[in-house]
Amino acid sequence: MPRSPQAKSPLHIALAFPLAQAHLQSLTLGITSYVKEDANWVLTTGGESGGLSIEQLKGWRGDGIIAALIQPSEAAAARRFMKAGIPVVTIAGALRKPGVPRVSVANGEIGKLAAEHLLTCGFRRFAFYGFQGVVYSRDRQEGFVGRIREAGFECNAHLSASTYGRRPWQDDVSGLRNWLERLALPVGIFAVNDFRARLLLDACQLAGIAIPSQAGVVGVDNNPMHCEFSQPGLTSIECDWYRVGFQAARTLHQMLQGQTPEPDCRSAPREVVRRTSTAVTLAQDARLLKAVTYISDHVGEVFGVERLLTVSDVSRRKLEQLFRAEMRMSPYQYLCQRRIERARMLLEGRPAPKLRQISRLCGFRDPRRFRIVFQRSQGLTPAQYRRAAQQKMMPA
Repeated sequence: MPRSPQAKSPLHIALAFPLAQAHLQSLTLGITSYVKEDANWVLTTGGESGGLSIEQLKGWRGDGIIAALIQPSEAAAARRFMKAGIPVVTIAGALRKPGVPRVSVANGEIGKLAAEHLLTCGFRRFAFYGFQGVVYSRDRQEGFVGRIREAGFECNAHLSASTYGRRPWQDDVSGLRNWLERLALPVGIFAVNDFRARLLLDACQLAGIAIPSQAGVVGVDNNPMHCEFSQPGLTSIECDWYRVGFQAARTLHQMLQGQTPEPDCRSAPREVVRRTSTAVTLAQDARLLKAVTYISDHVGEVFGVERLLTVSDVSRRKLEQLFRAEMRMSPYQYLCQRRIERARMLLEGRPAPKLRQISRLCGFRDPRRFRIVFQRSQGLTPAQYRRAAQQKMMPA
């Protein structure tokens, strides 16, 4: 029987996953936050390599494990620990039935969010780049393709063999380039993660495919190393890995107390962080194209929908119809969205300009209006958003 978590001596918990990966650092912060609040644990991790596999824990005599179960052999190791009375929680979505409780991200919802973003950009051809035989990749693909088909379009796909533990992921660039050269352009492409999205950008460059006008690319995890240093900058879906870590620790705590937790708990993605790789609007109607182009070119100026009526030479009712048909939002909503995107980039900069200056650079009449629109969109005031962005950039 596992020891009671109320015992005076701390429980010994192993974190068997690669801490060096940026999104898993956020997950680790979620775990440690839970420990500080509700648990008396000592956490064991890997050494200088920054990673630890559950298979490396063979013979370990601790109290519980939070692991990333990627391979069937790792799931088998986890089940052996469970039989020995050491509870295990996995945070990975690579296996359909890992045999232990799982806390992870909602992969189907991630795919839907990627589809919504590319549809909003105006793409009408779509493709998915993922893995063969990896469950989280298949779930993301199904969510993406399902939403694309709801909108009346089809989706091409390129699936690579997983390189986990075998060969460098860069080796896939030749096959990826051949696939890209066969696609009809322009095309919106959803890559299963930021690693693969960055490789996709490299393959597009080798194939002479312009980003984002001929191919828009979206990744997953909003990893700064891949998103900010890619050429061009990579649009990515930010997942709430902090929440996953917090819930994984809570689930393990429940198991240590003899409770039966939810077998599969999923956290919804947070948002699409738009960068240059999808900074395009492919409007089918010339009048709409005039309006969205004007917004892109003049987003820092103070103007409203009335200016767009003059630019596009249509009635207000017609402009509303055009935006809702292709952009799936009103002209005002689209204008606000572009301004908020610019504001977020400025707020995340180092050093960030003063709020009054950001308000002016994003086309708002005054800081008060900027604050209202920003908070309505993001759920935070500009000042709160800037503080959160600065904290996220600080080393763990």
